[in-house]
Order: sequence, then C-alpha cells, then structure tokens
Amino acid sequence: YYSIVNPSVYYFLSEYLVSPALEGSAFTFRGLDSRLSLEMLLSVRSYTDTISADKIYTNPYILPLGFTFDSYILNEDAQKEDVLDRNAALMQTVTLDSKPQSKNLLQIYQLDQQWEKISITPTYENITVENDILYVAKNGIIHIPLNRLNYSEKAEYYLYFDSMIYMGDQIYQDLDIEGKRMRLRPLGSYSGQQNMYMVKVPITKELINKGYIDVIFPDTGTYRIGKIELRELNTSSYSDFYQDRKENCLQDLTIKSNTISGTLQTASDKLLFMSIPYSTGWRCYLDEKEIPILKANTGFCAVEIPAGAHSVVWKYHTPGLKLALFLSIISYLIFFVLLANRIISNVKNKK
Repeated sequence: YYSIVNPSVYYFLSEYLVSPALEGSAFTFRGLDSRLSLEMLLSVRSYTDTISADKIYTNPYILPLGFTFDSYILNEDAQKEDVLDRNAALMQTVTLDSKPQSKNLLQIYQLDQQWEKISITPTYENITVENDILYVAKNGIIHIPLNRLNYSEKAEYYLYFDSMIYMGDQIYQDLDIEGKRMRLRPLGSYSGQQNMYMVKVPITKELINKGYIDVIFPDTGTYRIGKIELRELNTSSYSDFYQDRKENCLQDLTIKSNTISGTLQTASDKLLFMSIPYSTGWRCYLDEKEIPILKANTGFCAVEIPAGAHSVVWKYHTPGLKLALFLSIISYLIFFVLLANRIISNVKNKK
C-alpha cells in the first residue's frame, strides 16, 4: 500500500529506469530487471529474468548487508551521465546527495561509458507509423532485429526508449518485451508516468534463433515514440568490482527488529553503504557516537568510516511515533473526561 511504502525505493527504481519494476508507482514493485549491478548492490541471492519466473538464477556475486567504497560522485554530476552508465557504476562508486567530510575519499566527476549501441532497424506488425506516432492495432508488434551472430556472455543487453508516451485514456497499457512487462501510463497520470524506459533483454539461444526481439502491444492504442536503441553493456569487470566491495564488509552482523550492528576494520577512510531505504528514522552510531547519515544512490544510506577498527550500530525509530503516542494519550484522556461528565450529568438529571 502506498501509505506504508518508503518512497525512497520508488525514487531509486525511477532514477535508474528500472522500468519493469514500476508496475504501479510507489505501491507495487517487481524485481530489479535482473540487472547484475542492482542485484549485487542490494545483496540479492536469486532472481528471475521474466515475470513468469520460468528459470531462477543464482547471483554469483552475493554481497553481505553493508560494504564499502573509497570513492563517490555527487548526484548533480551523476545526473549529467547516461542512465546506463549510472547503472553500471553502482558497484564502482557511490552517488551521494551531499559531500562527505573526509578529504581522503576520491571524488569522481565523470563516469566511464561501458556500453555501445548496436545498429538496428525496427519493423512493425499491426502498427501504422506516421512521423513519430504509432497507431497500434490489437497485438501490434515492434520487431527489433538481432543483427549480430555472437552475443557475449559477459555483457547485458538493453532496449532503451528515449521517449515513449501513451496517448490514450486507459489507466495504463502493459507492453510485453520477451517475457518482461513494461507499464506505460498516460500523460498526467497520478502514479508515476514516465517518458523514458529501459529494459534488460535476456539474450537466449531461442531468441537468437528467432532472430529478433518482440515488443508486443496487447491492446489497441496510440503512442508517440522517439528513438529505440539496442545497447550492449560490458560486465566483464564485475568480478573485480565484487572483490573490491567484498574486501571491507560489516562483520559479526546482527539484525534485530529495529537494530543492525556489526564491526568493520579498514586501512583507509571508507564510505559504508547499506541497502536499507533512506529514512529520517534511522540513526547510526560509530563506536557509540552518533554520526551523520548520507543519502546514497538516491534511495539508500551511507556513512563515513575512518581508518581503523570500529563497531557500527544502526537503530530505527518510527518518525513521529512519540508525538503520535502523546496525542493518542491526550485524546483518550479527553474522551474519558467527556464520558465521565456525560455519566455524571445523566445521573444528576435522573435525580
């Protein structure tokens, strides 16, 4: 339900264009699009490539809750980069909303491009194209040809839509992209309408034999569409990033109802990233002293850790809980006082 979901999760999925995950804005999420960088970042053990979950994959690079970085990029600089580069960089550096205090942490100003565009010429079935408008009949299909003979196992492949706008009056339209669902909402939608979309496409032997990627429109509709790109993201360095992240992790990890604790020893200043949604209810204590929490990667938490051996404790207190409890007690007292007056008044009237 929208009212009890931390919106930081939605902001993260939206910021990194995890389009298949955004089924209904901030109240329904479906996975991380099987993107390895995201599965690593959030310590996922198993995931699936399609909504039907035909096959379950095991993450070969499982990280524990709480690992470190020695560099960062400010969000204002990260926003200048392509969204796929920001996805790929999630295991190399951490994006922060504000600058940390330590001068020993490396600030990055620009991300390396790790993807290339594959040339494609889409064809259309049951779709009429006029300029940049698609008039789609039922079961309309955009065919994206797979022009290459070889597709690397150390790469991920993405369909990127720089603009796709549903121009109808239905609440939403669901597109099927090789077993993945991408939800489009009309302009002015109250729940998360976007124009840019990106979907990781699982390149299987069956897909290569078929020769093209299908973008299927199950229902009729009208769409304004911009460029469609097929992108290849090089993931050959992910094993190195994994080793770097695994080098300094929270040890002796203990997780209770509202407390996470552990120990950490580092040879240099680090940023400890925690894949817990950012909230003002969190407090972090380094060696029993409270330290500031930084918003990391749009929706999560990070803290600065100086070189040395430390104990780290995270505690959560629901924002506004004490005030709500106080107001509830006052309300009950007022209620019982009014009730007592009513009873006394009734007794006097009977006399």
